[in-house]
Amino acid sequence: MNISARHAFVALIGSVFVFALTGCFSSSGGGGVVYDPTWINASWSGGAKGDPTDRTDIEAENWKGDICPASSLAITNHSGGFAGLCFVNNCTIMMNLNICRTKGTPAQPDLGLQNYECATDPLETPSSRLYIVPLNPGADGFCINATEDISINVFYCSDEQMLDLLSSPLSCI
Repeated sequence: MNISARHAFVALIGSVFVFALTGCFSSSGGGGVVYDPTWINASWSGGAKGDPTDRTDIEAENWKGDICPASSLAITNHSGGFAGLCFVNNCTIMMNLNICRTKGTPAQPDLGLQNYECATDPLETPSSRLYIVPLNPGADGFCINATEDISINVFYCSDEQMLDLLSSPLSCI
């Protein structure tokens, strides 16, 4: 897979769209029902390539609509000829990924995660430090520059919900 200008544009538009909608429908003042997002923590160490050397999937327990299981999101690092992280949505619905890093790659090249560091408690990460990627189902996926030694957190909600980027901790509305 190659990074293309189209992927960067889609990520930017998706970020603006999700942030704008979240601002309009934030649970912060509306008293709406909120749910925990699905949360994936993945890390690669010791020069590992391909699948994470450690991965923890925390599935959402309640949601509205349809949601993809965490196992349907394939995440690989430095495999298939690409020098970075690749995400493939093996589910049947779109996923809006919200990504931050807990270690590694502070000086990445363009399209990296250098400005997207997780808070000490990743659920407390402010929206300005989440890299938002709308990811359609299919083998094309999305890739982002990264080094081999990295740890990331990925959050997403159901097809009828979005991450409330104004709440703390992060939740689905």
